[in-house]
Amino acid sequence: MKVLVLPFFIFSLNVYSWECPLDDGRYTQENKIEYFWVNRPNIIVGTVVSGKKFGKGLGRFDIEVSVNKSYKSKLGGVVHYNGDWSAGLTLGQEYIFFTNGRVISYCDLVLPYSESWATRKDLPIKSSYVNKIIRLSGSK
Repeated sequence: MKVLVLPFFIFSLNVYSWECPLDDGRYTQENKIEYFWVNRPNIIVGTVVSGKKFGKGLGRFDIEVSVNKSYKSKLGGVVHYNGDWSAGLTLGQEYIFFTNGRVISYCDLVLPYSESWATRKDLPIKSSYVNKIIRLSGSK
C-alpha cells in the first residue's frame, strides 16, 4: 500500500484558477462586447507606441498608448498602462482597451481594432465586434 500512495504525492498536479472579482456570471462569449461596454469605465482606442520592461519578476511592462478615440473615459493624449506579457500587444498596432484603470489584467478585454473592418466581408469576426462597438457608441 505504501508503494501506491507515494506516486500520488510525487505526481500530484497543482492547479490554479483565476476568477475576476467583479464577474457576476452574466459574461459569455456571445455578449462579451456588451458586457465589457457596461462594466468597464475606461474604453479607448489607441495605438501602442512603446513599451518597456520594469521591475523584477515575470515580464511586467509599462505600455505607452497614443489615444485615438475615447468612448467612455476622459483619457486622452498618451496613456501608460501596466501589464504583463499576457497582454500580447504589438508595437504600432491599434487596439480597443476595455479597462478598469491603468493596469491591464486578465479580467480586462483588449482587442485589435480598426473601424475600417466594419465593412470587410473577409473578416467576419472582426467586422462583427467592430460593428457592435460602433452601435454601442452611437457613432454611426
